Amino acid sequence: MSVQPPDLDRVAGCILGAAIGDALGHPVEFIGSLEAIRKAYGPKGVTGYVLWWRDGPRRFAPYTDDTQMAEVTLRALLAAREAGEGLEPTMERVGRGYAEWAEAPTSSGTVDRGAPATPRRAVVGP
Repeated sequence: MSVQPPDLDRVAGCILGAAIGDALGHPVEFIGSLEAIRKAYGPKGVTGYVLWWRDGPRRFAPYTDDTQMAEVTLRALLAAREAGEGLEPTMERVGRGYAEWAEAPTSSGTVDRGAPATPRRAVVGP
């Protein structure tokens, strides 16, 4: 089955949407209730990016380890597909990717462990 350009656009949109949603939800990931979120962020909750990094005039909203691990998974699946691997070697590749990521995760500094992520590993804000 070949992947056509419109399909690639949909896939890219899905991945970007997940990263954006993760960046939006990042500040409330471990808040225990809707009531607590509303207390912290008002009756509508989080309605825009709350956490920012700056790189000159540009701002970046960090995403969490959830997006980082999804990236590891996607990269491993793409590499396995390109190599024509079956299920077992593909799963081993994914496992190696997680192990490598665990040794040096990119981090937001607030939810994840490690040093702050670089702007390339963040969702670009306005």
